[in-house]
Amino acid sequence: MTAYDSRCADADGSAEARLFADGLANAYLEVLGTSIAGVILHGSLVLGGYVSGRSDVDLLVVVEEALADEQVDGIEAVVVDCTPHPPGSVDLRFVTRAAAASPAEVPLLELGVEISAELDSGYAVCRQVPERDLVVEFSMARAHGHNIVGPRPDRLTGEVPDEWVLKV
Repeated sequence: MTAYDSRCADADGSAEARLFADGLANAYLEVLGTSIAGVILHGSLVLGGYVSGRSDVDLLVVVEEALADEQVDGIEAVVVDCTPHPPGSVDLRFVTRAAAASPAEVPLLELGVEISAELDSGYAVCRQVPERDLVVEFSMARAHGHNIVGPRPDRLTGEVPDEWVLKV
């Protein structure tokens, strides 16, 4: 895991959000072990536009292969444990290494988890659905993402044609 230097944070709440992201990545590493190829932080928290209460924490979790039911249960258990504590909304996207390395125009989302106080249960989960927006996340993660676990984002994510991003 890459440590976060809180001295670089300012009063926008990004330090708290970044520490939460690091803790969540570590929790998933404990649950999934070597099934995780990498965890990439991307979005406003990396680009410097994070605003506490308005921005979300974006994590792309790259797993070696499709998740088994018991792995999904473990992921959900981590979500249940952390839902009282997130600094705001959290968007977790789990994708296979193959989907990240060779993006399709409409990639398969292995597992999506949204954590938000606006949801009745505090979170929502979807599994194995085509997700067109993933091409934008792959592109952003590759260009600007920060690896919390695993290799640099450009070693996990393949190039996405600009026209696919523009379509989304």
